[in-house]
Amino acid sequence: MFTAGSLAMLGRLDEAKALVAHGIAKYPSMLSIEKFAFNRNWPAPASVVIADLMRKAGFPACAAGNDLQASPSRCAFRNA
Repeated sequence: MFTAGSLAMLGRLDEAKALVAHGIAKYPSMLSIEKFAFNRNWPAPASVVIADLMRKAGFPACAAGNDLQASPSRCAFRNA
């Protein structure tokens, strides 16, 4: 996640998107902004930075598939 976000910040979007695709394929229920940036007990300022890096790299805002079925309205970032 951090490498993809850093690449995106450097304007290397193709590389960032490739890492995002690989990460999501390997960990589909873990690598969303909601689950990684805001549900890992990071300090609040760190969560904001992590979420920004993840957005720029192209990570999904919310968990997908079965993760959302349990609480579909939980993701406050869907339209962010």
